[in-house]
Amino acid sequence: MIQARRCGRCCPTVEQELRLDGHTPLLAMAAFIDDSGALSLLGLAAVRIVVFRLVSSQVPRPYMDEIFHVPQAQHYCMGSFSQWDPKITTFPGLYLIAASLSPAFRLMNYMGGAADDSPFDSVVCSTGQLRSVNAYVLGPLCDLLVFCILSRTYVVKGGSVALRLIRVALFPPHWFYQLLFYTDTAATATLLLAYYLYLSDRPRLSGLAGSVAVMCRQTNVVWVAGMAGLIAWDALTDEERRALPMSLLRRGNGGEGEGWPLCRVLHRVWLHAAVCAAFLAFVVFVNEGSIVVGDRSHHRPVLHWAQLPYLYAYLVCFLLPPVVCAAAGEMIMVKKEGGKKEIPVRTTEASKDATRVLVSVKRALFACTVFLVCYLCVHHGTCIHPFLLADNRHFVFYLWRRLLQKPLVRLYALPLSLSVTSLFSASIFPSSCRLIECMCFAACCVLTLVPAQLLELRYFMVPAMLVLMHQRPLGMWGEAGGVVMHAALCAALVGVFAYLPFVWGDGTEARFML
Repeated sequence: MIQARRCGRCCPTVEQELRLDGHTPLLAMAAFIDDSGALSLLGLAAVRIVVFRLVSSQVPRPYMDEIFHVPQAQHYCMGSFSQWDPKITTFPGLYLIAASLSPAFRLMNYMGGAADDSPFDSVVCSTGQLRSVNAYVLGPLCDLLVFCILSRTYVVKGGSVALRLIRVALFPPHWFYQLLFYTDTAATATLLLAYYLYLSDRPRLSGLAGSVAVMCRQTNVVWVAGMAGLIAWDALTDEERRALPMSLLRRGNGGEGEGWPLCRVLHRVWLHAAVCAAFLAFVVFVNEGSIVVGDRSHHRPVLHWAQLPYLYAYLVCFLLPPVVCAAAGEMIMVKKEGGKKEIPVRTTEASKDATRVLVSVKRALFACTVFLVCYLCVHHGTCIHPFLLADNRHFVFYLWRRLLQKPLVRLYALPLSLSVTSLFSASIFPSSCRLIECMCFAACCVLTLVPAQLLELRYFMVPAMLVLMHQRPLGMWGEAGGVVMHAALCAALVGVFAYLPFVWGDGTEARFML
């Protein structure tokens, strides 16, 4: 998955991290951008501006969780850092980012940014201005970071990289929450920055970005710890890995394993470790053992094992259709060539899988295992949060009410469908990742999702985007199919949210959203 990373066992100095390959991190990112990448980034920014203005004109007032986030950010913009809404459950990273941009908002108001046709008003850190933090700053930053990550890890260069960028950028939950003042975009952008710096062999800067990511969302500490584990693993030689844990206390004889392995590991991961240690200290000694900083009554940790089959189904829904498009494109090209065209090896996995299914006992056993694990997770690990049943503004309310609430669907149809799609997992999921990377990813998914009682689709955003960035290349047909699918879903989400409100019994206007 991340074999393109230039990882050495000797930690670069701070000066080397700031100027690796003769570039600062910002210039290093810019060095990846070619013509197709620049056009894609500009096109995404232009579309985002248009859609943002549309949403702001239709929904000018704070909506849903914005009724908590917007006033809190406005307190920070005014310098009132001691005021805190007890219903907010996340760290104040997003509010600090907004407060740092408040001078720019004041300048915009002074220069006439509060014109009648503007989504902004004369109030500093207004709803429109706060939403623009995500739409105009953090959203484009996510796009740039995704492109830089793809430029390091994507196997096939060229136009399909730009299509993969657009596909990831238009990932529906990620795109939708860029239009509102939610914490998701800030949490994703800072985590992607930490991940990009990790891939670039800048462990200290990665740890620093990881600290900002944790300030935007507490569960990001799990992904920071995962990066620390991979950095530590790569700092060891093969011989030292085989002899763990005692090899950490043995001095190396020379070469790549020179010096004390434990010192070598700590030299690379100390900042990540400090972030994790500080977070644990806060939870244990300051916050009474809870990672939630506000309303704990509705966010108690549980063992919600059903989140894992839900995540698997979520990934399949977004990853499988482009694979089908890729296979269909291959067959069309072969038919046009009269059956003489040789299909590139990298794009034939989808079509090859169909014949392998019938003869592969190994895959059949794997599918049975997937069915059994999914069944056990759903049967013994389903938790129903009161919010899931009480709020009909979220699509997941209808997903649960119409489908997952029914035992036949949840206990049998869902595990069966996932076991069938697992037969094509070689085509759907990344194939070039190392075992340690897969184990680390799985552990992070378990630690971030299983304790969450509430089923909410945006909780799956980070693992889904990571898998999407590292999915095997699908060629022009597959990537284009994925772009069309994501664009259609984004248009539907925005259209329903902006133009199809409904009214509750008490006369309150409500809107459908993720």
